[in-house]
Amino acid sequence: MKLEHCTLAFRDHIVFDDDTFAFADHRLNILVGDNGAGKTSLLNILAGTETDAADVHAAGLPPAECVSYQMQHPAFLDGIHVEEMLALYRLHAGSAAREYDVLAQRLYGLRHSIVDTLSGGERRLLAVYGAMILDRSLYLFDEPTSELDEHNADLVFSLLTRLAGSGKTVIVATHDLDRIRGLDAWKVAI
Repeated sequence: MKLEHCTLAFRDHIVFDDDTFAFADHRLNILVGDNGAGKTSLLNILAGTETDAADVHAAGLPPAECVSYQMQHPAFLDGIHVEEMLALYRLHAGSAAREYDVLAQRLYGLRHSIVDTLSGGERRLLAVYGAMILDRSLYLFDEPTSELDEHNADLVFSLLTRLAGSGKTVIVATHDLDRIRGLDAWKVAI
């Protein structure tokens, strides 16, 4: 999958200037860069949610309905309980949900909690689970280990690796170089 002629600017700040980005299909791809380098903007372009990008030619990019996107700042329905959110995710996932039950089990103890009251890490796990269990061809994760302790961050990367190993294209944006060192992944630097 390749994005060519990527051009994006916000006010006086040029994010991309006729840049090209190539990703490996059916693999784990790690998008690395400093804070503010454009990782989230690139994921938004891949997801089709960045409307300000000009002249982008996307080769091999699946249609939007084939993309699962865990955003850096996930939004949830106001007042919804974890149990209801998990059920909603499973409703859309079908049998794929079983592959990632280890994440659901981490959240089971919180099932009666309102999502708005969860810690940042708990909300992150819930969002990652929801993105992983959908049956899509392209998965985008924006800082999926942000606010997670080391054990849960390792678990998330293990599950992302498993997801890519099942033949899916997985793109993960991160600035945590220590976490990705040694991973068998295609790396794209911004």
